[in-house]
Amino acid sequence: KESQIAPAVYALYAISCFAGGLLCGKALRTRRFFWGLLTGVLYFLALFTASLLLRHGQVPELSRMLPVLACCAAGGMAGGILRGIVITLGNIHSDVNQSRST
Repeated sequence: KESQIAPAVYALYAISCFAGGLLCGKALRTRRFFWGLLTGVLYFLALFTASLLLRHGQVPELSRMLPVLACCAAGGMAGGILRGIVITLGNIHSDVNQSRST
């Protein structure tokens, strides 16, 4: 059963960071890729800090931390990138509509 739980946890990490990347991309409007990445890294740092507190200062194994960091960073970047694509496509669509109306 534990082998089924781990992928679900990673998926939740990625979805959370993806949503954070989308929100940052919407709010900041520049360097969406970077802000999405930063969102994922900050989320990882929050998870790492919580892990340290729950383990009474014992640092988790590097082999367990790196996949979580990669998952969080990738999810955040994907959200930031997607937000940029959506905004770009929206701008193209509005430009086309404006040129048709004139």
